Amino acid sequence: MPPHKAPEGFKPKTQVVRGLVRSRLVHPKIIVSSAPRAKNASDIQRAGVEHVISLAPAPKDLVHALGKMGVKHTQLNYGFNEPEQYAEASREIAPLVEDGEKILVHCSQGNRRSPTTAGFVLRMLGHTPEEAMELVGVGKSSSEGLILKTLRIK
Repeated sequence: MPPHKAPEGFKPKTQVVRGLVRSRLVHPKIIVSSAPRAKNASDIQRAGVEHVISLAPAPKDLVHALGKMGVKHTQLNYGFNEPEQYAEASREIAPLVEDGEKILVHCSQGNRRSPTTAGFVLRMLGHTPEEAMELVGVGKSSSEGLILKTLRIK
């Protein structure tokens, strides 16, 4: 097993960040969610998150609140219209997990960009496309599942 792959028998958990309607632990070091607000910053910190990755514009008050709590923030602006853009974003995120940081990846709704990007990160960490789809909760016939299944990771 690659050193950063989720342990055998790991099961995703939902509602892992109090106050975030859509939050899912997809790997011991990766949470996927909908857009947090500044009022969620303390809950994010309590969940052990060390770095928040925004795939949708993050409100300035959220960034400020996270910073005050010592939680790092990175804004990624890839557009996410082409499959390769997911892979590019994942290439920036995977090293954080490999370095042991617990991250929260969010977009607006937590349905498309964040789970697909997290799926690519899981692929980079050694998971098969099928394992990644199961962990992030996307269907094999969904557009996100097809992207994860067909795009080669370089």
